[in-house]
Amino acid sequence: MVPEARSTYREELPELEESALGGLDLARMTLGRTLEVIEHTDVELAELVAADDDRIDGRYLEVHQAP
Repeated sequence: MVPEARSTYREELPELEESALGGLDLARMTLGRTLEVIEHTDVELAELVAADDDRIDGRYLEVHQAP
């Protein structure tokens, strides 16, 4: 049973890693946008930041609820 679980884990790990790293990229991009919003008081960009937050939340759930 344990070797089978390890095999499944090894197969799923790259996908989980890619998803988690993608979430970090999203967060990094959103942080940059947030700083730009603050610097320029850009309302339209602020709306994109809010939408990005929803995407980050979705990625978090995707990673943490993966089977």
